Amino acid sequence: MGVLHADEIMFIFGEPLNNTDDLHYTHEEIIISQKIMAYWTNFAKYSNPNQRHDAKWANEWRQYKWPSREHIVLNINLSKNLVPDHGAAIRADYCSFWLDFIPKLASATSNISEEETRWKHEFRQYQERVQQWDYYYTKYLEILEKNGEKLLNCIG
Repeated sequence: MGVLHADEIMFIFGEPLNNTDDLHYTHEEIIISQKIMAYWTNFAKYSNPNQRHDAKWANEWRQYKWPSREHIVLNINLSKNLVPDHGAAIRADYCSFWLDFIPKLASATSNISEEETRWKHEFRQYQERVQQWDYYYTKYLEILEKNGEKLLNCIG
């Protein structure tokens, strides 16, 4: 099933360090929480998640690079003093809708020609005229139905 949405929040705020609850976090989860808190805090303070005064865990979070789209994986391996796992282009197929299709759609629809703009304006006017014609034709039929005999007597 994987990780649930917002599951990382308890690690960001140090919940595994709280030994007063009944959740009983493992030693690995406590270390992961400490690292994640350090990453988030350092990023907020220095715009760099690796910034540490004691150089502990230095340069674990690599700079984002295009087109590889490499990212750090926040998993149990963070708790072992190993180089953390890195992934690349996670869910790129889902992101391509926003990165590829939407910009193409916006580009294709943003610069319409002057002729197309004029045609759209004239078509709107045509639609309004058809509505007016329909209104008056309906009124004509009502009058004809109401006064039909009088009109026929006048003609014939």
